[in-house]
Formats: sequence, C-alpha cells, structure tokens
Amino acid sequence: MKRLLILAFVISLVGCIPAKDVQNQDLGGTKADSGYEYGGGTIIPNDQKLYTIRGTLVDPPVNTNRQSSPGGAYISGYSSSGSGYVSGSAWGPEFKGKGILRIKVITSDCDIAPVGSEVVLKCSDQKAVVLGPGDTVTFKCRKQCEPIAPTADYQKISEADLTWELDYGRLASPVVKAG
Repeated sequence: MKRLLILAFVISLVGCIPAKDVQNQDLGGTKADSGYEYGGGTIIPNDQKLYTIRGTLVDPPVNTNRQSSPGGAYISGYSSSGSGYVSGSAWGPEFKGKGILRIKVITSDCDIAPVGSEVVLKCSDQKAVVLGPGDTVTFKCRKQCEPIAPTADYQKISEADLTWELDYGRLASPVVKAG
C-alpha cells in the first residue's frame, strides 16, 4: 500500500513539470522535398511557442492557394406505394496553400522578427489575402525550423544547415488599420 501511495505521488508530480518551449525532433528516415531521406541523428529544434507580431504590409499578399480536390455530390432515395424519401449531400472544392506576406514589424515577441525589420510571414488564414499595402494587422504565428534538404539518401544535416521561418500565421483579430 505504501509503495502504491508513493507511485501515485510521483505520477502526480510529473504533471507539475513545466513544458519546454523547444523540443527536439529527429528527422532520420524522413523524406525531404529533394526526394532524399535525412540521415539518423538529424535533430532539429521544434519551437512550441506561439508568437505575436504586429506590422504593416509592405507589398500585396502572394496567394499560393490551389484547388486540391474537386467538389462533389450524391443523391439517394426510396419510393414505395406513393411515399418515400430523398436525401443527398453536396460539397465544394478543397483548397490548400498559404498566403505569403511581407511585413514591416512594429511590435514582436519573436527573436527572428525584430522591431523595425521587414519579415516574410507564411499565413494559413484566408482573410490575409484581402489585405493591402499599408494595412496594419496583428498575427499569431509559429517560429519554424526548416532544415536544408539532403542531396543524397541518409545525409545527416548539421545545425549550420538549419534555417528559420515564420509560419502558420493567423490574424489575431479581424480588425485592420487601413493604410
């Protein structure tokens, strides 16, 4: 009984350990966009923190959205002795892609987007494509590590081969200060 109580106490303490903002991820065996696989021991940092960046658009957004699947529909029914039912469903096409924005940073809590700099932000929020140059907005986004792709199978990538980007941006609010 005493051991069971000690085990329960230890398990409850594990839940009190704060989560790290950055966790490492091994890319070994993962296929890169070059078509080759990363070697085992290719470790990249996976930043778990959410960042807030407020800025003014420098250029119009570039929209990389493309239709990824067509829409469709189906209908079915049943009839017998003058009564029955009909049912169906329709769905529109699916789109995938991102908007790419160039922003002059006004405020930021992210080290790769210092105040006063111009940064490129990849945005998964479809509302961003209607923004225009001079609009001031606030985004929530991720700082994502992007390793350079290997040029041969099982090539190990070092820390010197890592790049960083601002990705998965979403408008923090629909409020836009027009320029």
